[in-house]
Amino acid sequence: MKWGFTMEFTLLTTLLLGLVLGCTHALEPDHVAAVSTMAGENKKLSRSSLTGVFWGIGHTFTLFVIGLAAVLLKANIPAILQSSFEFFVGIMLVALGCLSLYQYNRKKEHPIHKARNYQKATVIGIIHGLAGSGAMIVATVAAVDTALQACLYILFFGIGTVIGMFIFSSIIALPFILGQNNRALHSNLTKVVCMFSILYGFYHMYNVIS
Repeated sequence: MKWGFTMEFTLLTTLLLGLVLGCTHALEPDHVAAVSTMAGENKKLSRSSLTGVFWGIGHTFTLFVIGLAAVLLKANIPAILQSSFEFFVGIMLVALGCLSLYQYNRKKEHPIHKARNYQKATVIGIIHGLAGSGAMIVATVAAVDTALQACLYILFFGIGTVIGMFIFSSIIALPFILGQNNRALHSNLTKVVCMFSILYGFYHMYNVIS
């Protein structure tokens, strides 16, 4: 009985650790750069918050599928493929920053539909999941003993990323929403997050090839 309780306690601790790590993982610079450009495109806080949620869902989906498959097959992602994913994330960040600047300048003529924004957030989350799947596999193998535990760990980690990005996207959107009637302020905020995404994208690519 005591042994069973110890096992349950250990598993619960592991899952809670996955949840916490997921929350902090959501706040990595490349994730922040990507979601910041999208969160500022919405006029309502709820839409910005959901943008973060959909990013987390896409991110979790990829980690769950690839991570669980790798654990079951006891395989690792080749280093060259992992580097390719990371490099593509850098390209994506540069493209996101440029696209957001372009869309902001044409916002009156071409408003962004909320469904399209959620779809974009999900796709970006999936791409980020590809780039982070290698580290996820290593962390999962180190934390669990069985496939079921791996499944639960990745799921809790994913829930943590959703929570973390929900909170971040809500916070980053506040200045945009509160300042939407101040055109100069809103314009400057948009330029800042877009330039951050572009510059960090180039920096991210440089780190991959260096």
